[in-house]
Amino acid sequence: MAKVFVEKEGNSRLRLANNTARTVAKDDFVILGGISGVALEETRAGFVGAFHVEEGLVLQIGQADFATGASFAWNAPVFYLPDGTFSNTGAAGAFLVGQVTEQLASGVVRFAKYFRAYPVT
Repeated sequence: MAKVFVEKEGNSRLRLANNTARTVAKDDFVILGGISGVALEETRAGFVGAFHVEEGLVLQIGQADFATGASFAWNAPVFYLPDGTFSNTGAAGAFLVGQVTEQLASGVVRFAKYFRAYPVT
């Protein structure tokens, strides 16, 4: 069996390379590799930045970031679409990124973010 050294426990933030080919602004939702996160700082393409990545992080999204026709019910899946919007349904190119914890109220939905971003095929 391989032995490992635990360097950090309970990571809520990680420094990751921005491989999106665009500058990521502070508070942008992103998928880097297979990890979903929220930028803690502006990070230019090809550079390393800090990102909130923890499982269960509760995020708020407003109607301006909903995909056309999206409706979010309690416990509904949350998908991140290639156009940068969120939906309750996934299609090719989308990622499953969380689950609704509070449905629409005053134009806002809250969801618990998954650590991994699961691609829809």
